Amino acid sequence: MKYLENIALREQDRPQPVLNNNDNAGDDALSDGIEENLPIKSTEELEAWERKLASKEEQKKMVAFLTKVGGRDTNSTVYCSVVKNIVRKVLTDSVAAQFNWEGKKGKKMLSSLIISECIKKAAALSHNVKSTTEQDIINAIKNWLRHATARLNNKKNKIENEQDD
Repeated sequence: MKYLENIALREQDRPQPVLNNNDNAGDDALSDGIEENLPIKSTEELEAWERKLASKEEQKKMVAFLTKVGGRDTNSTVYCSVVKNIVRKVLTDSVAAQFNWEGKKGKKMLSSLIISECIKKAAALSHNVKSTTEQDIINAIKNWLRHATARLNNKKNKIENEQDD
C-alpha cells in the first residue's frame, strides 16, 4: 500500500478544524509560532525543535503547517516541488549542508530525526500530491540535501561578486 494511502487512512479519523469564510482563519492557531521560528538556522535550533516535536501534538501542528506550503502543479513530478518547498521552509542551506539522509560521509543523519517524519507526512498529505510513495518523498529530500552545499556556495559567491562591483 502506498505511503499516502496509509497516512490518509490514519488522518481520516482525525477531526478536521472548522474554519470560517476567511481562508487564513485558524492559521495562527495551527502554526502556533511555527512560522516565526522557521527555517531552522543552526543545529542548536534543530535540537530544540526535536525536543519540542517529541510531543505528538506538536508534531501534528508542524505537519498541519507544512502541509499548507504546497508547490507547482504543472508537471508530473509535482511531489518534488512540494518536498523542496517544505524542506526549504524547515531548514536553511547552512544547516542542510551538515546532513544527508543516511548520515554517511561524515554528515549527520536526517532520517533519524522527528522533523524528517513531519516533512514526509506533510508532503504526503499535500493536496497537490495524490499517488506519491514514501520512497518518492525520501528521494526528493535526499536530492534537496545533496545540493545544499552548492546552493550555499552559490549564495556566498553571489554576495562576494556584488561586493566587488
